[in-house]
Amino acid sequence: MLKVEKKIIINKINKKMELNKKAFLKRRKSVHSQINCKSKFELNMNDNSKKYSHKKSIDLEPQFLKEEKKNILQYSNKIILEPLRKSIGFIKADITNSPSLLLKKEKKENTVYKSSRKINNKFRYNVKIKSISDKKKFNLNCEEKAVKPKSIPKKDLSLNLGLEEKKNDDYIYDDNRIQIVYNSSKMNFSYSSATQKGLLINRNKEKENNQDISLIIEEVCGIENYNIYCIMDGHGSNGHLVSNYIKEKIIQNFNNISFYFHKIKNNPAINEYPENILDLIVKNLKKNNFQKIKDFYKLMDEGLNSNEIHFDANFSGSTCIILFQIGDCLICSNVGDSRALLLKENDEIIELSKDQKPENDNEKKRIEEMGGIVSQCNDLYDDGKEGGPFRIWMKGCDYPGLAMSRSIGDQIAHGIGVSSEPEILNYNIDNKCQCLVIGSDGVWQYLSNSEIESIIKPFLNKNETENCCKEIIRKASLKWIENDLMVDDITVSVIFLQN
Repeated sequence: MLKVEKKIIINKINKKMELNKKAFLKRRKSVHSQINCKSKFELNMNDNSKKYSHKKSIDLEPQFLKEEKKNILQYSNKIILEPLRKSIGFIKADITNSPSLLLKKEKKENTVYKSSRKINNKFRYNVKIKSISDKKKFNLNCEEKAVKPKSIPKKDLSLNLGLEEKKNDDYIYDDNRIQIVYNSSKMNFSYSSATQKGLLINRNKEKENNQDISLIIEEVCGIENYNIYCIMDGHGSNGHLVSNYIKEKIIQNFNNISFYFHKIKNNPAINEYPENILDLIVKNLKKNNFQKIKDFYKLMDEGLNSNEIHFDANFSGSTCIILFQIGDCLICSNVGDSRALLLKENDEIIELSKDQKPENDNEKKRIEEMGGIVSQCNDLYDDGKEGGPFRIWMKGCDYPGLAMSRSIGDQIAHGIGVSSEPEILNYNIDNKCQCLVIGSDGVWQYLSNSEIESIIKPFLNKNETENCCKEIIRKASLKWIENDLMVDDITVSVIFLQN
């Protein structure tokens, strides 16, 4: 009886196996009816992908899991975009879509979206979205190949800008464009600061923004004989925003006594300061090779790469020169190519800062070790001849083209060796010291230190700092007109140390 039952069971199994085999062969002949539960990604990665190219696939994931994955994917690559309208300026908007979804949205005229977060956790930069073809702007070309930056010939430049060929000799300079920013006279010193917006000579039109900022803080923290003089020279499309950001940070930090002494939380009354407060501040700033000042520059640079700003600083930045006059001590910290001089009797000139240029040996070495390239490009105004300033480039790319080796901002350039660490020099004032001069590179481009000194001398005895600033800007502007097709933003501060 058992043997019979066993045979019946074995026959059933064999019969079932034969049926399964027939069904399998039948399904195999009809590829379109075959069900494959592997993911599409696995099939595409298979060497036999052509064989299974017509197979259907079944997605076994529930709909709510799909939505959850989709949200997580978008959130990990989240981009906060803000619309910029010409008539309104920066307006924050709650848009958190990915670039691909954003492109599908309805286009709005006169709207430019600017990202304020990292893309792919690597770079973030200005993005103008016009059509799906602009999607490629989200990717940076990092292919290494020899690219020689090309200039625009003078003739083509005039055509592109809509300019007519016109000699600079025909231009009449108007010094009414000069604006006085600060002007003060004290018992032991007087100072003035002035600025002039850049100009396109052939169009006789001013630039849209003056990216230079001058800042003077007199009697810092209410302390007599402690003054700060600063100049920031912005560059790039958002350079004016970067320089203004630095100005606010300087006021916020240096004009607070707790910056110098962490134990003091609230600003005390002036009569509560110790008698040797100036010596204590100098000692604190000089401590550990001016580490407190270096940390401040680093703080500003990191702030431009954070969510506290509403603009893009990937290809925009600023120089920053800060001159501390603390009693008889001068401390000058500098990032970029703005410059400070101390003029003394007998035509002696003391350079309180160094122009940080890419061609300087130490700067060039650091940049090249970080993978950057230092080279000249074809000059913009000399019909393609080799020349122009040395600039910093990424390998195989025609950007960022920065003409200074240190700056605040310029996040892309910082990845190839550009630094925000300042060079700091200090000097003690004596009876022979007559004048301090601080200026953006618009002053120094075509005027030497000795020429600046000769301009200042006639105004020293008259104690006319305001007219002195105006004359420096006027002379610098005329030099730009003689040598270039434009006049850069020009800003200068003059401090007479003896009245």
